[in-house]
Amino acid sequence: MVRQFGTAAAVLLALALMPLSVAADTVATKACNLGRVKAITSDVEVTTTSMTYKNILGARLRFAQGSSSQCVIVHFSAHAQASGLERMRIRAVIDDGARIAEPKDIVFVRSTISTSAFNFVFTDIPAGSHVVTIQWLSELGNVVTLFHRSMIVQFAP
Repeated sequence: MVRQFGTAAAVLLALALMPLSVAADTVATKACNLGRVKAITSDVEVTTTSMTYKNILGARLRFAQGSSSQCVIVHFSAHAQASGLERMRIRAVIDDGARIAEPKDIVFVRSTISTSAFNFVFTDIPAGSHVVTIQWLSELGNVVTLFHRSMIVQFAP
């Protein structure tokens, strides 16, 4: 089952994920106005053996960026499984790959079953309608699986 949430419910989820503080001299920063939030959850089990990036079922949200050159932050978490030496990689893309978030991709799970989460950042996204999608691949072509998962997108009003 896939559930999509509007701003009110998603704001509470996003607030729980926000960092409390970061030392200003340790990272490059950019101020972003992220007043809108959308969220989606799914408990549909999905698998892939693809060694090239494919869209994850139930990990796609459409949003309308209200102002130009603003950030978009994508939070993704899931109960994931990979066996043996296999590693599952994920990435976040906007508009079918026109933009790929930083970092470009990550190892989400390897050789285990666990709950994993990651935050992706897009910078300078123009105003207008966009679609953000989480994609995945199996490094060695063996079966990798996602179970329960959630995705939260923060964007400019």
